[in-house]
Amino acid sequence: MEEHLIAVEEFLKDWRDRPEVIGAVLTGSYASGTATAHSDVDVHILLADSVKWRERGNKRVHGHLIEYFANSAAAHRRYFLEDFRDGEHVDARMFAIGRVLFDKTGAVSRLVTAAKRQLKKKPGPVSKRWLELSKYGMWDQLENLRDLHHSDSPGFAWLYARHVGSVIRNYARFLRAETGAPDKLYLYFSDTAYRRGQRLPVFPDTRFSRLARLCLEVQDFAEAEKLTHYVLKKMGGFDIDGWKLRSPAPKEANHP
Repeated sequence: MEEHLIAVEEFLKDWRDRPEVIGAVLTGSYASGTATAHSDVDVHILLADSVKWRERGNKRVHGHLIEYFANSAAAHRRYFLEDFRDGEHVDARMFAIGRVLFDKTGAVSRLVTAAKRQLKKKPGPVSKRWLELSKYGMWDQLENLRDLHHSDSPGFAWLYARHVGSVIRNYARFLRAETGAPDKLYLYFSDTAYRRGQRLPVFPDTRFSRLARLCLEVQDFAEAEKLTHYVLKKMGGFDIDGWKLRSPAPKEANHP
């Protein structure tokens, strides 16, 4: 048995026989085959739907850091829907790529099946308000980045990473696509094995993929500017001169 599985089995000794625990799933990089020497071991512990609490934590076992999440199946079904509303499948992907460690009632297998179905669903199109605010936000952040670039500010590196990440995230949401975890963005755009392991389809815009990968490889303002302008054009264009967005005013709060 692989070392990380020995550590997981040792960790689960404190959970297996508890009456409220109905199953467990190994997930994350150790399930997808993309683990490195610095990866932690992700474990989802499934609780009965009657349980009114949830828990997450970390425990080091035999040199492996195990990060665990204990939730009911009902909670995960809610998480599936919440992620979907945000244009993502984060929780569903955890179960879709996962390895079932034990399943007392069949609930884990049913949740895995539901997760695989969920991955096939594409989120709906973005709203006009989201679209306009996203374009304005990217334009505004690029101008801030331009200022830091021209002043040779030490803050450039931080904002550069933040800006490139937000442009990638916004364009992915616009195209109803997914790019995976933020720290794995470069792997997503450059490593077919990583995408396959995470059940992530290739990005639907190949030119954007090349531009994004280059931006992640270098910290070059000109490349970030090129990426931003490309996305703004693809998202319908943007001109700050005369830009406006009218929307309903929020209702006043009812004070007691």
